[in-house]
Amino acid sequence: MKSCTSWVVAVVFVVAAPLFAMDDPANEIQNGWRAFNDPLLNRLVEQVKQENLDIQVANARVREAKAAAQTPRAGLWPSISLVGSLARGNTISIKDASINRLGIQGSWALDFFGEAEFKVKAADARLDLQAAALEDARQRVISELVAAVIRWRENRMVAQLMSDQIRELDTQVALQSDLVTAGLSDALPVLQTQSTKSQLDSKLLLVEAEVATVIYQIDQLVGSTDNRIVAELVATPPVQIELPVFKTVLAEDVAVLQNRPDVREARAALAGAGADFAQAEAALWPEVTVGGLYEVQSVTEGVLQNGAQVWSVNADFKAPIFNFGQLQSLADAANARNAEAVSQYQSTLKKALQSLRTAVVSYTQSMESVTAWQASVRHQHSALSLARDQFQAGFTNYISRSAVEIEYLQTRIGATQQYGNAARAYIELQRALGSGY
Repeated sequence: MKSCTSWVVAVVFVVAAPLFAMDDPANEIQNGWRAFNDPLLNRLVEQVKQENLDIQVANARVREAKAAAQTPRAGLWPSISLVGSLARGNTISIKDASINRLGIQGSWALDFFGEAEFKVKAADARLDLQAAALEDARQRVISELVAAVIRWRENRMVAQLMSDQIRELDTQVALQSDLVTAGLSDALPVLQTQSTKSQLDSKLLLVEAEVATVIYQIDQLVGSTDNRIVAELVATPPVQIELPVFKTVLAEDVAVLQNRPDVREARAALAGAGADFAQAEAALWPEVTVGGLYEVQSVTEGVLQNGAQVWSVNADFKAPIFNFGQLQSLADAANARNAEAVSQYQSTLKKALQSLRTAVVSYTQSMESVTAWQASVRHQHSALSLARDQFQAGFTNYISRSAVEIEYLQTRIGATQQYGNAARAYIELQRALGSGY
């Protein structure tokens, strides 16, 4: 595993290093969403942990597995019961009699070959599997929530920038129409600007529809029963996405992959399958049980002595001889399931490594693109400042200045969309690293 993963160390966010720096890398792995410094997102994440139905189902399964794990563990100890009976008849007497019994009976299955112990291990492995499944559900749901909030903020900002562009185009249309009225221009510029505005209006409608869709997705993920979250998101003003900063260096052996929920699930399934196989093999050996009984009998009539005390100590031996291969077949099936679990675990590790490789590449490339877009926005802003100065000095008209303004807004739209792509790549990187939620 080490030989096939060491190359990941070389791809450790070199390009993004100036933009990505955190005080506590370990905390970043555990709570990746907090790196966005978004109070609304932090509050929604805490709410989704408590109210999301998928997480509640996974929590219930953990509680069920925890209770089920106690049953085989109790089988390691003796069983003591209070026994009693009331009867009327002549089964033990020459005359009809009432026989009353009250006593204590105990038994203990001696686990010479480990069958009971392996039952405990199998139950514990299933508990570990459900605990990992809970973490997987949390990671999946919270990752979906974070991605949805990123999409919502991205599209809200894009919609705001498009609206600013449309206002500039409205101003251009008005000015160009005045020039046409004054006979200083023909109608061609007006028609071209109106066409551009119509296209932008259409795009804005699609972006606003996307905003509405994401809002309802967030509401569904949280699992709220009222319209409070929808109303809050609609009323929240648009702000630019704050990209997280990441400087964590991956361990040389990529041991962090062992903490991924899917890897933990596969490892727990492997442990459970191994315990099941060992338990099936132990069932091929004899069973030895020791027990005892102490009771008091009371007979109202008949020949038996009233108030007799009865006790016994016994040892039972049971060894399978002829069962037509049933136990061996169960052992063979358990062995096959164990081999399947081994292959599944190896496959899960390979997929985890591949997803980490893909996430690292996607993240570094996204941050390279962000850096390029940030430079483009700075250059375009400088061009806009120059265009404004020229307009103020009377060297150009407002339409020329407005054209540069629209181009600057378009550059900001592209940068905002790339910020969203980089943020989503960061989320995928967190998932690939097995971020704890």
